[in-house]
Amino acid sequence: MLLEQINCPSGLAAALGFSALGWTVDLLEKHASFDVRGSTLGLAPNGSKALTEILPNEDVSTLTDMGLNVPGFKGVSVLGWWIIRDWLLERVQKDLNIHLRMNVKLYSIDDTSDDSKVWVDCQGVQLEGDLVIGADGVHSQVRSLLNLEPNISTGYRVWRGSASADGEPVLEGLLDKGIRALNPLWGTTTASIFNHHPKLHKRLNWVVTAQEDASVIDPGVTTPLDLAKPFWNNEEEGVFSKLWERSENHELTKSFELFTAQLPDNLDKGWGGSGRVTIIGDAAHAIRPTTGFGTALAFEDVAILCRKFKNIKDPMTRKTCEDVILAFENERLKRIKVISEQQKEAAEAAHRGEQSQTWSEEFKLWVYAGV
Repeated sequence: MLLEQINCPSGLAAALGFSALGWTVDLLEKHASFDVRGSTLGLAPNGSKALTEILPNEDVSTLTDMGLNVPGFKGVSVLGWWIIRDWLLERVQKDLNIHLRMNVKLYSIDDTSDDSKVWVDCQGVQLEGDLVIGADGVHSQVRSLLNLEPNISTGYRVWRGSASADGEPVLEGLLDKGIRALNPLWGTTTASIFNHHPKLHKRLNWVVTAQEDASVIDPGVTTPLDLAKPFWNNEEEGVFSKLWERSENHELTKSFELFTAQLPDNLDKGWGGSGRVTIIGDAAHAIRPTTGFGTALAFEDVAILCRKFKNIKDPMTRKTCEDVILAFENERLKRIKVISEQQKEAAEAAHRGEQSQTWSEEFKLWVYAGV
């Protein structure tokens, strides 16, 4: 199997899941290294449940115990994004069935014959496999090679970073204020400071999300400080100015446009996989990052895809693979569309300074029960 990913947990999880089924996996990573990046991520119970199925011989609580529990959301563990990635990466690097290929860029996929493997071209290096899974994020190359429409802009841009509160009284004062230590709204710009102490010693992560406005935001130049200054009060100024003094310069200047997937209305034709090729996670169904469900849904993708292929025996024809992929995508679409719409509603409400409709207990139980 060939797996295209960009430094993401879902690709690592898929490699481990298919390895557990006895497959040999080539894991293609376009970056040259795995760096510490990203901000806060909430791993919901449905994501933990899926990981437990994917890795039946692992104690997933060793991962979730590194996070902090969210009040009102029982079982949700808030962690640094890289912590989840590194927990999975450690296991990938020990797995003899997985060949991790770093600094490899995918150029083309040849999946035209029923009698042969699928071929991919990686900078002149030809690789073959029974299946290609694109776990390569919102700007997915595999999605593009499937000739699918790109993910669409939400009209919002995000900055994210991390800093230590150690030795700075203004920031240390946030360490006893719960997980979301400060959550102001500046016009249509939302900001959050997440307190990871004591699991990460005096560590604060921050996220700022702003509506795209060419008259205000110049990507690569505009910083969260520029957006906050016209609106913040004295307390916020004192906290955020100190926080950003301790953040890396690239975290302040580098922002990311938020994208979501335009999911099909027809629920029986999948989301675009073809032949021996499919996509998962944000590559297939990017949603608004309101409560961190993107990763949990991606882990669900992996669990169900592994179920579908578990009993498929060699030789596996292209038609057999395509039928399995279609069944997988159709099953996922029904659930993901409901959750995606709820996340969109919650995100839009937050930027209006409103609370979205509270989850009913029935809906919360349905989401957290997983697949």
